[in-house]
Amino acid sequence: MMNVQDGSKIGALVEQEIGDQIDNNEEAVELIITTLEEYYGENDALAGFLALNDLLDANRNVGKDVVDYQVEWDQLAGAVTSKGVTLEDKIKGFIMLKSCNLEETDIKMIMNDLDYTKSENGKTTIYNQIRSALKRHR
Repeated sequence: MMNVQDGSKIGALVEQEIGDQIDNNEEAVELIITTLEEYYGENDALAGFLALNDLLDANRNVGKDVVDYQVEWDQLAGAVTSKGVTLEDKIKGFIMLKSCNLEETDIKMIMNDLDYTKSENGKTTIYNQIRSALKRHR
């Protein structure tokens, strides 16, 4: 059995999970690596969190075309969705609009263009309305 003297969390984990399987085992290194990968490997919740964090940190640089930025933003949003995180339509649109770094007057003009009744009837989502408004106001 391993003797964990340094207080290492990794050492303690290995000791707890597979300590009795390591002594005199030619495959000990592979067993340790497999155990650490299972414990510290990326899980679905973490992957979703990290993808959402990237999306929330996204910001259009001044001077970058809004339409070009939307393509980049949609890729980040797609990564979030692919990790099982659902973005509600209005929230998705508002996050994208905020990340465009527009002047307050531009944001107000875009928000004034939104028709919530279309969204409620399923004709056009708020997100798509914001995308279209951004193209018109660029």
